[in-house]
Amino acid sequence: MNNQITKLLRDRAEDIWNKILNHPFVTELFTGSLPLDKFRFYVIQDYNYLVTLTKCHALIASKFEDPVIMRKVLELALADVTTELENYNKLLNTLGLSINEVIKSRPSPTNTAYMNFLLTTCTLGSPYEA
Repeated sequence: MNNQITKLLRDRAEDIWNKILNHPFVTELFTGSLPLDKFRFYVIQDYNYLVTLTKCHALIASKFEDPVIMRKVLELALADVTTELENYNKLLNTLGLSINEVIKSRPSPTNTAYMNFLLTTCTLGSPYEA
């Protein structure tokens, strides 16, 4: 049954999947031809997203009454952010960026809109919607 559902969902998403895999950013990243400035911009935007995602995890956890579930969500958030930030510190050094530069950088309008959507959903929606 799960294989049938997975296949159905995969088949229905085939067009979107191919567009993602063939997006210029993805193909340039894969081939190593992505300009460094574009990659730096992406890393800065992704860092801002990570900060927002961490806030979202805290909002989701706060909506659960069961302390076991709340704790699990917070543990997941801690594991994600710890691993991601460790990787970011290594990557930023390689790119010649400092964490202070990244923190001071403003998110792009598209990233801001997405982060606001996430925060709004996590704030106003149920923990399951979030």
